[in-house]
Amino acid sequence: MGTAVFDSGLANGLMPRPFIVERVESAKDLAAIYRLRVAAWRSRTDYFPDIAEWQDSHDATACHWAIRDGERIVAAARLTIHDRLADAPSAEIYEGVLPADLAGPIAVMTRLVVARSHGGQGLSRLLDVARIDHARASGCRHILGETFAGLPRLNAVVELGFTIVGLSGAYASGPLRQVKEERGGGKSSACSHFDLPPAPPLTATIFSLGL
Repeated sequence: MGTAVFDSGLANGLMPRPFIVERVESAKDLAAIYRLRVAAWRSRTDYFPDIAEWQDSHDATACHWAIRDGERIVAAARLTIHDRLADAPSAEIYEGVLPADLAGPIAVMTRLVVARSHGGQGLSRLLDVARIDHARASGCRHILGETFAGLPRLNAVVELGFTIVGLSGAYASGPLRQVKEERGGGKSSACSHFDLPPAPPLTATIFSLGL
């Protein structure tokens, strides 16, 4: 699997430390990622279900990246690529925000998680860059993502070239359905999506929903 080494400055002002972003496929690593997803979300909100691990059918075909601190995986994210928006994970959340006939291939960035102990060290950005690079190399026309994390996360993705396109819809199922319902549900939730044509000469398309 390919690896890339980045320097990430520590939030407490100590000297930067190297983190390795790596593609992972082993059953052991994926199991650790599925557990980290739950731990990371549970550390942020009690609305996330108290389950042992979080995985879905898209994990089998997704590309997965992880960052370790020693042997422990402390951050992870995935990318799926689709010919149609309807085939994306939780495609229902895009209804009314993005056109159903959005040109493919479409890359969808999901399941970004960072252990609470390693927040504020730039690990999300490292995983974003790895996924964007892979989407570009794969010839994707668009990259989509969603965040619950608020303004700092929105600013971070805008810096990477993304455009805020609107509020996401409700989930039909899964743990995030419960989180969103408890936070108010539907399009009243503080979630946004981004669309990025990966590289010239692709034409940039900006979508907006009351912004």
